[in-house]
Amino acid sequence: MSRKWRWVMGLIGLVLTIGCFYYWFHMSHPSVLPTDEQIIKEINDIYLEADAKEVQDRVAIDELHFVIPYISGRGDYSLSYWEWGLKDWSLTYIDTKGEPTLWHVDPAHPSTYHIVWNFDPRDQVDEISYYLLRDRGFYVSEGVENYQPHIQIKKKITLQNQTYGVMKLPEEFVEIMEGLNRVNGSHHPFLSVDEVLSMQQMYMGYFPMNKDGKRASIDYSVNGQGFSNGTQSFDFVMPVNERDLEVPK
Repeated sequence: MSRKWRWVMGLIGLVLTIGCFYYWFHMSHPSVLPTDEQIIKEINDIYLEADAKEVQDRVAIDELHFVIPYISGRGDYSLSYWEWGLKDWSLTYIDTKGEPTLWHVDPAHPSTYHIVWNFDPRDQVDEISYYLLRDRGFYVSEGVENYQPHIQIKKKITLQNQTYGVMKLPEEFVEIMEGLNRVNGSHHPFLSVDEVLSMQQMYMGYFPMNKDGKRASIDYSVNGQGFSNGTQSFDFVMPVNERDLEVPK
């Protein structure tokens, strides 16, 4: 065998080895989620203040991302967020309360965003209205007058006697967010989608209601503590009041 042929065969072998390693490292299918006991231990080992006692459920975002709501020893209704890493499941975020949170599963694509919640039953939340909001405004930039129209889009969810839930961001929300990102991102190519939307003063809000259709108290579901390992992106969903919303006349 000539030296050139040996060199070619060696190069092919190297490419195949790298390809197999890449497939094993990045394309392997996720394993089964940990048991309830393992989940509770992992949460408490990473963040002692979580005081996890009871796993409520395992809710799939996709094959690589799960939400696991749990109840703490203090009786708080809490949330944990999990993602498949290179070889195992990792706990990416813990919230000791269940206040609605926006999970940017892939920050570059709003179509992957999900709202996650776990309301304490003592707050008696029966329905939630989620909003994509932007206040009306006027400003001058570089001598040019700009009018910023009001945006208010609503999606109502009924809890159906279940404290926790996951909602993929509605298509109408995604279309507006992606449209604004295309228009404004072209002028600011180095900003993320989240930064562009923040610059546009756009935010997510929620209005919790009890069975009588009145605004529910959420005292037991807010002001929690949390832990993040920094591998995933999350944002608060802001509670809103009647005065924050425009009602058609």
